[in-house]
Amino acid sequence: MVRSLSLVLLLGCSFAAAPSAPPVQPTTTRTAIRTDYRTLELQSYQLMLAKKFAEARQPLDVVYNATRADVRTRALVLNHAILDLGRPVFVMRALKDLLSYLAAHSEEDELATNVLGSCLDVASAKPELQQSELWKAGIAEWQKRDSALETAHGQHRWGTKWLTDQEFADLKAKLEESNKVMEVQDGRVKEAYKQLDDAVIRRNGADAKLPPFELPQASSWHQVFHGHWVDGPGYHDHTVSGVYRQGAYFIGGGGYGPGTEDAAVAVREDAPPIELNASASAEEKEQLNKAVKKAKYEFNDQMKRRYELLRARPTPVWPTQYPPVSPFEATTQPYSKSPGPTTKGAR
Repeated sequence: MVRSLSLVLLLGCSFAAAPSAPPVQPTTTRTAIRTDYRTLELQSYQLMLAKKFAEARQPLDVVYNATRADVRTRALVLNHAILDLGRPVFVMRALKDLLSYLAAHSEEDELATNVLGSCLDVASAKPELQQSELWKAGIAEWQKRDSALETAHGQHRWGTKWLTDQEFADLKAKLEESNKVMEVQDGRVKEAYKQLDDAVIRRNGADAKLPPFELPQASSWHQVFHGHWVDGPGYHDHTVSGVYRQGAYFIGGGGYGPGTEDAAVAVREDAPPIELNASASAEEKEQLNKAVKKAKYEFNDQMKRRYELLRARPTPVWPTQYPPVSPFEATTQPYSKSPGPTTKGAR
């Protein structure tokens, strides 16, 4: 009896000392997160295919921000850059992200090279951006990759377009002819400005001399890009900002761009009014005014002609939209954060 009781007590103690079974873990949060991010990336891709770019941005931003830069896939980087390309305020971010990705992927990539070129073209609308180290790095990377593509395929490139030897020769001839025409027109513009300056001085006196005039020059992007094809001076600023910079030299606007009614007055607009040539008769003043007005119109006409020649010049086409890259070509991404709320506008 005593032995039986002892055995029962011993077995009871053994069961009490046995460790409890570990709780069953839910089927992993990490796997669920990866699935959610995959869903968001696919959702963004489908919206881009449907050209619903505004709706595609938020889900892809969520995925992009949750993924370390060193493990972002080609599809993720390029699709995010393509969306940024459609918003000029974010184009430098796209440039930075592309350079980071391309630094780790030296293999040929025509689409990435094209998107990089489009980013540089959009950013060229702001000359101040061209002084940054990021801009210079972008130019260098694009030149290296564009030249490598030409060498590998034995053809020439013009923007995102491939050219045969004959097409390239024809294009080069057109650009060289355009340089000659622009050189003549620039001489006419400078002469017209000199005539305007002389007319203002005759009317208002030497103190009213117009400020020094310099013709608008091509942005560094267009100098580099077109310099790849034709030697000689650059007349290639075909961006919207370039047009405005050209228009800023128009006197009186004339419907072609911003300007002042009288550049000579604008120079001294903060000074107290001074009556110059007070001894001139009313008839002489009227003639002097007519001479200034005539010179002003001539200058505006020559600048308008220069602008028209610039617009007619062959220029490469840099798209601001590209077809998205399928996320199915990408490897599994090590997502590590919660995806948060789904995008507001995407369905």
